[in-house]
Amino acid sequence: MNESTKIHKLNLLQLKTMLQFTKRFFQVSHTRTFCSVKKYNSVREEILALKNGYGNVPEKILELTDRKLYQNPQHPLGILATQLGDFFGNPDVHKSDLQDKYKIPYTVTKALSPIVTVQGNFDDLLVPSDHVSRKRSDNYYITENLLLRAHTSAHQTEFIRRGEKAFINIADVYRRDTIDSTHYPCFHQVILDFYTTPHLLTN
Repeated sequence: MNESTKIHKLNLLQLKTMLQFTKRFFQVSHTRTFCSVKKYNSVREEILALKNGYGNVPEKILELTDRKLYQNPQHPLGILATQLGDFFGNPDVHKSDLQDKYKIPYTVTKALSPIVTVQGNFDDLLVPSDHVSRKRSDNYYITENLLLRAHTSAHQTEFIRRGEKAFINIADVYRRDTIDSTHYPCFHQVILDFYTTPHLLTN
């Protein structure tokens, strides 16, 4: 098998995965991907109101959910988030020849609730139902169907269903990691998505 054939087969596999992903979120009857905090004064208050016996969010993690360091313009994370928003949110800032040709502004989001559904965090992303990443030992569940997002991709299909073609989500994420020099149960991620067509990529 030559290198060209290998690349062709890899591209077909990637296309098949993408089609499965697309079929999944357009055909499934969706519940909300993430929850609104409008009824509550804080994320902590909402978690306590929703939490049932399945929930495993400890008080220390509850305290972290309302910090929103990436929204603080004086904090290093906030400074970085602002710079990312300024760069990608303005289509006139040069990034690449492709983006100069097709000036698509990115939607920059920094205010989504960390409370998401199991569907948004796992199902919509085609994570197998028996995958280890779903375990209570690895996540902070609020109920059987709600948890603190384990990654910013938990909001991805919501953006796509809204018709967004280019978006960035900057947020805190939560995983039940043992604290050491490289791990902490609350950390931050940036997801950047740009959806295009084969025509644009090949031209």
